[in-house]
Amino acid sequence: METVLRSATREVTIGPEQPFCVIGERINPTGRKVFAEALRNGDLSTVVADTEAQVAAGANVLDVNAGIPLVDEAELLAGMLRTVQDTADVPICIDSSVIEALEAGLAVYEGKPLVNSVTGEDDRLEEILPLVARHGDVRARPRERDRRGVGARAGRLRQQLRPVTSTVPTAWEFDHPGDFSDRGGPVLSPSQIKQRAMNSVFNPVGQLLAVKDSFTFITKDQLTALATLQRRIGAQQDSVWNPVADWLAAQPAEFDRKAVLDRVYDAQLRMFDVVVAGIREVKQILSAEQIRELPPFMLIAFDEKALMQTRPTMAFFPNF
Repeated sequence: METVLRSATREVTIGPEQPFCVIGERINPTGRKVFAEALRNGDLSTVVADTEAQVAAGANVLDVNAGIPLVDEAELLAGMLRTVQDTADVPICIDSSVIEALEAGLAVYEGKPLVNSVTGEDDRLEEILPLVARHGDVRARPRERDRRGVGARAGRLRQQLRPVTSTVPTAWEFDHPGDFSDRGGPVLSPSQIKQRAMNSVFNPVGQLLAVKDSFTFITKDQLTALATLQRRIGAQQDSVWNPVADWLAAQPAEFDRKAVLDRVYDAQLRMFDVVVAGIREVKQILSAEQIRELPPFMLIAFDEKALMQTRPTMAFFPNF
């Protein structure tokens, strides 16, 4: 089974045969006192910054949570969702346990979101499923938990969700790496192909300066070292992807699919090795305490065993 999510113009497919999907969960005031206070005061600038940083770092979907005690969560969540949509064109996971907030969020969302999350309790299902059905093009993420424990009603929950989630469009299938006009889409330029290609390899190194405010303390020398590293990684990224993007854009209508896949895969492996080397260098620049302060979506890169599990195993582009 696959889950298909959409923003205004982009689509992401999540499934066992699909590329790894990164869901950025930084836009959440839980445990972030400064961010929570800013939201209370109507300041959404951190929402903009977190959106830009996570998308630039490779997030395919963004989770948005407005859970702050004693605020109008429905109004706040709607405002945060509008801000995220104005900032980046990626699918969103609407994260709330408050029915009124979910209703407000679904009302302002343009596309097909993921609703996080739905438990197996009868009273919750009776409230949330009609809401999901009323808004039509929505995916509900089951938590599969009720008062008797995790998984107690997993099968029944899936059965109840199926009528409102089973009719979904399939992922876009591109027949040519640079020309999608036969599906009503644009002909992509080399730079557009390059952007899609870069998004196929998780690269948090390029976003370290964008999240520097996460650090309690960072020295000028550390910032200089990170900036130098980012420039070097950027140059290596260009050297990997520029020739590949130019070559893909120049492919004829009857292109050699194996040759395309082989060349993309080779570039992805080379870029992954660049990222791994960069992460190892970052560990020499930042202390272990500073690394632990990084946003959650970036931390996986600093667990080398977990990072190696994201090594590409086949050639692919993200579905957007």
